[in-house]
Amino acid sequence: MLLSGVWALEAVAQPGMTVYDSLRAARAKAWADSVLATQTVERRERVWSAAPLIWYTPETGLAFGAGGFYYFRPGAARETAIKNDSTLRRRGVKPGRSPSQITGLILYTLEGQAIIETGGQLYTDADRWRLLWQLGWYRYPFSFFGIGNNTSTDDEERYLHTYPLLDATALRGVNDRFFLGLGMLAEHNAFSDFEEGGRLEAGNVPGQAGGWNLGIGPSLVWDARDNVLLSYKGTYLAAHATFFGEATASSTAYTDLELDGRAFFPLGRGAHNANQAGSPSGPHVLAFQVHARYTPGAPPFHRLALLGGPDQLRGYFLGRYRDIFLANAQAEWRFPIWRFIRGTAFAAGGDVAPDPGSFRLERLKYAGGLGLRLVLDPVDRSVLRFDAAVNRDADFGFYLQFREAF
Repeated sequence: MLLSGVWALEAVAQPGMTVYDSLRAARAKAWADSVLATQTVERRERVWSAAPLIWYTPETGLAFGAGGFYYFRPGAARETAIKNDSTLRRRGVKPGRSPSQITGLILYTLEGQAIIETGGQLYTDADRWRLLWQLGWYRYPFSFFGIGNNTSTDDEERYLHTYPLLDATALRGVNDRFFLGLGMLAEHNAFSDFEEGGRLEAGNVPGQAGGWNLGIGPSLVWDARDNVLLSYKGTYLAAHATFFGEATASSTAYTDLELDGRAFFPLGRGAHNANQAGSPSGPHVLAFQVHARYTPGAPPFHRLALLGGPDQLRGYFLGRYRDIFLANAQAEWRFPIWRFIRGTAFAAGGDVAPDPGSFRLERLKYAGGLGLRLVLDPVDRSVLRFDAAVNRDADFGFYLQFREAF
């Protein structure tokens, strides 16, 4: 497969806002993980791609770099062996069903901002072991609007965040669907270039002084989806708890609790063939997600529960609202258009609060939009996603990524 390629990042049409992305919607950091391949070599077991990156914004000046991704199947040889060995088949030995992914990015701007990053997800031993990681060094501008669900765009303060980051989770399958594991996060934060007279410069924001942020905790995952890249049917439920404090040599003490539930329902003609390998466009699908995050204790401001971003409540700038507690939900109708092109219509609602008991539906933020999906590999269902979203304040967000929102 040969594709002409570009890199693109999240951009929200609000005055003074920059572009940035996130692997998880709760991460307050900049990174790029979306690429169309300039040169792609595709086989059944491997797909690799690389592309240059260049763009300009008033905040960053001219930015340039390169990035790419590599998809592969660690269990390809195992799958071939099972097909050729009737004894293995009688014993019920199963091949892996999920493709692994590694991404990389190097970026520099003429304003001295930079990103060096690698990340991915690795599936081995017939998917019984799963490793998800992100490792990088970042020096990038962000916006802070304050804490709470009633902040104004007039309160925006720009600042520079410099930090190395390691975020990793290892999971082991108890059976085909249920996984137990351990996650950890390590970063050293340095904040600078505060706006004169602002809250950050005055030191009135928790965590503004920076320092080490180290946490570790358990993860539980139920994964009954038919495909991890583009789900047509099944359910997914994940619960994560990460503990930060003196025992982990962290500068602040708090707990990060996260719950993520998803469900997918194929509809109409083609629903019974939802798992058919090689289907170029797939069936109509209704997809739902509910998500909550709770960070009791004294989290630094950049690790509060953040609303918005490319995955949840698209149309809101990531971190436009932040607080101790976040709850949001979204729904999508995903449908085939023509051959390898799919479309989607989505809507979402959510809000932040100082604690779960203070969450109020009457303060709900909401957004919706339309999108297109280019199915790059109908077997593994890797996709390129473009979404256009608008929120209740008539602000727009545009997103281009090499993965689904959920």
